[in-house]
Amino acid sequence: MWMSQLVEFCDPAAIQWVFVSAFHPDQASDVMVEAIGSRCPIIPLDRVSQACEACDVVIVWGNTVDEVILPRPRSFKVVLASLGMCDFTRRVMQSAGDADAVVALSQVSLDVVPSDQRYKAVVIPPAVDPRRIVPERSIAEVRESWNLTDGQKALVYIGRVAPEKNPLAVARTVAGLHRMGFTQWRGIIVGPETPPKYAQAIPFIDDAPCLSEEIAPGLVRFMGPSGDIGGVCGAADHMILPSFIEGASLSLLEMWAAGKPVLATPVGMVAHEHPDLVRQIPVRAMGREMARALVADLEDPQGTRDRVERARKTATEQYSVEKLGQRWTKYLQKLASPP
Repeated sequence: MWMSQLVEFCDPAAIQWVFVSAFHPDQASDVMVEAIGSRCPIIPLDRVSQACEACDVVIVWGNTVDEVILPRPRSFKVVLASLGMCDFTRRVMQSAGDADAVVALSQVSLDVVPSDQRYKAVVIPPAVDPRRIVPERSIAEVRESWNLTDGQKALVYIGRVAPEKNPLAVARTVAGLHRMGFTQWRGIIVGPETPPKYAQAIPFIDDAPCLSEEIAPGLVRFMGPSGDIGGVCGAADHMILPSFIEGASLSLLEMWAAGKPVLATPVGMVAHEHPDLVRQIPVRAMGREMARALVADLEDPQGTRDRVERARKTATEQYSVEKLGQRWTKYLQKLASPP
């Protein structure tokens, strides 16, 4: 998604995209495929070396520089993008010394850049594409797919089912709510399992559904990935981002843009830039702590509505795709300019 936003929203009068590689159309929405394919060719990795020769700047993300097989000596600049905080990203960023520049998504995510390479790093935050939060299905249709009945409430998690994302917090929160007498709540987990590429570098929870069932029997549903993020957010009553680590969560920005109340741990962008836009829950919180946080939101409806509106404005105004395009256009122009 980040890649398609760059291609679509950088100034076409200033930036010409030569190619995109290692892109998987089957894992992207029609909007993303159209955004890239209508502006530049999508080529296989074995053609990258030759294609790079026509570029002033090559952006590498999700791979180490040497994995992309970039030719040496180079006639172009290489930017290595740090898109996360997990062990996989840390491994990728070990190749920062082979890059001319590094881009991180937040001040926090600079931590994954080796200390002796941070002098070449800049921060350019991610963006919310408003098309992503337009529902494709009605609230009723989404809730029916979640097997929710009238009167039941949905606590929704959006993200990879990965250890650092802490999906088990959903079951713990819902179980805590039931112990407090709020038996209408159910947990909904929307997102893919950790891809094999990432699972090589980080421990992989392959039994999260089983553990969730032990914690909150019959109360948590794993729905897999969804291309209808707008529909998911629209059908949610409350949302949760319980990660142990984060850089700059796109899921959080989309929750904010959709106008939903969020429980979140004080990590990443939340801790450093917008601590007042979520109801904070401690990292590694017990179920009762997270349940009490949600109840606190329910007991302060006006305060919750005010916070949700501030978060919505922040997401849509400070993290717009137009601003992303402007920031990257300016950065790439400067990088490609002669010294």
